[in-house]
Amino acid sequence: MSNGLYIYSIIRKDIPLADQIVQTAHSAFHAGQADPEYGCSLDCDIPALILLQVPNEEALLALHEKLKKADIVHSTFHEPDDDMGWTSITTVSISGDKRKLFSNLPLWRP
Repeated sequence: MSNGLYIYSIIRKDIPLADQIVQTAHSAFHAGQADPEYGCSLDCDIPALILLQVPNEEALLALHEKLKKADIVHSTFHEPDDDMGWTSITTVSISGDKRKLFSNLPLWRP
């Protein structure tokens, strides 16, 4: 049960599959550290995780700017290895109208 909260994680599709998985974990870790309002023990209800995709770094950075303007706290992860650049975004737990910002992004597919 998601308790009405959702975490959105968005990954670039133009990087290798293994990197997509790792980069999503990086941004999720940092977003978790940035979410002071959500604290619970290991057995509590957690937010639903929605995994979305963007085609490239340019689209990821455009989404980052939209999230900043909407005051949605998130982590945008930059991978310094292999000149990968900005690779993924994960939000803190959100609900309500803030979710509409993600309605035009496709679900992640391997």
